[in-house]
Amino acid sequence: MSEGRFPRAAFVCRRCGNCCRGRGGIHLGEDGLFSLSLFLGLAVEDLKEVYLKSPAPGLYEVRSREAPGFPCLFLEGGGCRIHPVKPLACRYWPFYRSLLQSEEAWREAGECCPGLSGADHSAFLAAFSALRLPFPPKSFKDLRAFGPAGP
Repeated sequence: MSEGRFPRAAFVCRRCGNCCRGRGGIHLGEDGLFSLSLFLGLAVEDLKEVYLKSPAPGLYEVRSREAPGFPCLFLEGGGCRIHPVKPLACRYWPFYRSLLQSEEAWREAGECCPGLSGADHSAFLAAFSALRLPFPPKSFKDLRAFGPAGP
């Protein structure tokens, strides 16, 4: 997004990878498996076995490393190994309903996300509202209906 459409004071990704160490896991649905498997050059079944766990039918979660901060398996050398095909949940950061609705959640996220650190919650809401986008979904289940967010 250009600076004119979305004020830089609202959110600027610093590409620190801290969001790849967050709580809650990175979820994707069946529709995300194909592009991810093509990008990695793996059969879908191999992708599931090596990189994913399935908490419910049709829903997958990227495994995390068993290390402090539980980093995503695709976080390598400070960057995302699958950036061009990253899951929608990753693309939407920080446009999560919980962050838009709660200034407290916004401040907590800002403690680990330098792109949000020091950003004013009300300025972020105003900038987001000016874009006239549909409000982000409540859950991953609704995420696919929300549409792509871009990189």
